[in-house]
Amino acid sequence: DKDEHKQLYSDNVISNTIISIITKYVDGATLYECDGVYKCEIEKSTRVEIISDESIYFNILKIIDLIKTRLNQESVMLEIQESNIMFA
Repeated sequence: DKDEHKQLYSDNVISNTIISIITKYVDGATLYECDGVYKCEIEKSTRVEIISDESIYFNILKIIDLIKTRLNQESVMLEIQESNIMFA
């Protein structure tokens, strides 16, 4: 939480919140629970991977905005990379 500087929600609530947002805008994603470091403090983080092309970038930005708002986050990192992925 950007105001309290600590995690206010359980990992399960955070994951369910993120999933409920993501599923409104994309067909699928992979979530990882991990540790992050911010301002020299270790904190729980959730990494979300969405495989797509540039046609859904607007949806991804909407997802980020909603996650920031609902979980009261100062920022959400977005990494965009070229990839050759195929689901078979």
